[in-house]
Amino acid sequence: MNHLRRATTSVITLALLGGLLFGGTAAASETTGGSAARPDPTAATAALAPLATAPGSIVYIKDHNIWIANGDASVRRAVTTDGRAGAGYGSPSMSDAGVIAAAKGATIVRMKQDGTVLNRMDPPALVNRNGVALDGTPADVAIAPNGALIAYTFVDPSCSPVGPYCWANGVTAYTAADRLTAAAQYGVSYFQNPSWVNNRRTLQDGGFDWQLNFHDIPNDVFNFWFADRDMFEDPSYLSDAVISRDGTLMAAVRGVGDGRHFQWYEMVGDPAEGTPQMPTPICYTDQNAGYAGPTFAPDSSALATQEPEGIWIKPLPRDCTYPSALKIPGGTEPFWSAATLQTPVKTFSVTRASSVSGTPKAGSTLTATTGSWTPAATTYRYQWKADGKAIAGATGRTFTVRTADRGRLITVTVTGSRSGYTTKAVASAGVRINKDFAVAKLPAVSGNPKAGKVLSASVGRWSPAPTKYRYQWKRDGRAITGATSKNYQVKSNDRGHTVTVTVTGSRTGYTTRAVTAKTVRIAK
Repeated sequence: MNHLRRATTSVITLALLGGLLFGGTAAASETTGGSAARPDPTAATAALAPLATAPGSIVYIKDHNIWIANGDASVRRAVTTDGRAGAGYGSPSMSDAGVIAAAKGATIVRMKQDGTVLNRMDPPALVNRNGVALDGTPADVAIAPNGALIAYTFVDPSCSPVGPYCWANGVTAYTAADRLTAAAQYGVSYFQNPSWVNNRRTLQDGGFDWQLNFHDIPNDVFNFWFADRDMFEDPSYLSDAVISRDGTLMAAVRGVGDGRHFQWYEMVGDPAEGTPQMPTPICYTDQNAGYAGPTFAPDSSALATQEPEGIWIKPLPRDCTYPSALKIPGGTEPFWSAATLQTPVKTFSVTRASSVSGTPKAGSTLTATTGSWTPAATTYRYQWKADGKAIAGATGRTFTVRTADRGRLITVTVTGSRSGYTTKAVASAGVRINKDFAVAKLPAVSGNPKAGKVLSASVGRWSPAPTKYRYQWKRDGRAITGATSKNYQVKSNDRGHTVTVTVTGSRTGYTTRAVTAKTVRIAK
């Protein structure tokens, strides 16, 4: 790759890069500077000194779904599961807070790292430079670092994204992330592959020379940065360009078809505003039609790329000789975000709430049930409450009702916890603790205690008065069958026995109470 002789890095280093970047060998020649074969993806690199895991996390596509990995891809998990052939996700990106935006069909889907969908938007058609209305599946979806805006691109599906006659086929617009806004609100550009430089500026490629351009929002004016012909004697096309979050490195795909290769550069000047100088090329790779999507770690300590086998990660991008490694087999469309990989949190399903059993009166013991949880919690905690206020120390499964609880509504809150699940608290239905009747005067039996005569019961004096009384006449302390009225006619077999009556009073909110009158002896 002799065109790199114009770079400030030594020609010998650049010639070595083609082989050593991928673990091969290359001649250190100032005249050839070729690129050697890449290594076996399974080749070990144990001889290399271990490096710290790069910060942030990587979202990518695998098996038509969105996945996420930590900085060295040692931890990977699916974010979505509903993608399938013909209806899969594409072009994922993620804000610094961990909110993901991606395309699925004609919609832009915004979601959390656990796959919880925040909103869906179906942007209307955009008109490109040629006056052609483009719609359908967004080719590019890029959420701003602060998560406030989303850039999206439509391209003409009949034209290759990178080719000599397709320079006018793309159109990019922006929308608020949480709702669909008009394209005119933030400006439209006739370029594609938007990547955010900061929260108000994107870098895009396209145009007649497939140059790189800055687009500042909100306006329809772009700032031309540079074209490949400004840097190399044998110019080609630039696409998938991205600037590292710290503004020190830039990477792009250079070339078309089988000539595609990764090229990355050292930035000269601040890309956050104005038009910086052209960057200085420092490293490049061999060529492959399957190369796409370079993306830097937030601190520029590593570079991830899409390649035919999957996603490769190259640590130390400024060291052209340090090898990359296949880290995510089968992965495509990587995007490296400053967001940390969050531990997925699931939620319990409670199909039956906790309940309280036992007699609701002072001195009795109430018992809590946990209800039905899916999955079962590994730990349950209890908090008993009186009229909604926690009872100090009442944190066991059982609770002994206090005298002070009379008249109060007692509930129990059961809190379940399990690793990987959000702790959940479920309150039971309440039980009202009954008050007690005061009986100032006992019931009494009146009448002639002889066979054939009628005895009558008086209820005594209760406070408050029950709303209902029940009676049970007894012989020698045992209930007489059917004798449940206020009056009782003495039977012949009652002669010589004692007879009494038990009066039971009831009222809502009070403990039912039974009080027995003094006995009377029936004459023989």
